[in-house]
Amino acid sequence: MLTRINMMGLTFHLFPVEGKTKIVYNKKFIEINMNINELSQCWFNWQMRGQYIQDAFRELSNAEREFILTGITPDEWNELPF
Repeated sequence: MLTRINMMGLTFHLFPVEGKTKIVYNKKFIEINMNINELSQCWFNWQMRGQYIQDAFRELSNAEREFILTGITPDEWNELPF
């Protein structure tokens, strides 16, 4: 398990799951098709090297990047009454 904090101060826990990574925030989670080492490098590029999130996490979908940025899951976004 790795722990990462984003620019908004949200704490995420990363767990390796058979070549994928489970990202947990506040008892909510998503699984992405990226191993934990790749994800950790992307997080470093975003947080420490100052890359835009869409550049650092190119392989992730908009919804997956949004979860890392805000902690809001894709299902939660779909439930919002816009």
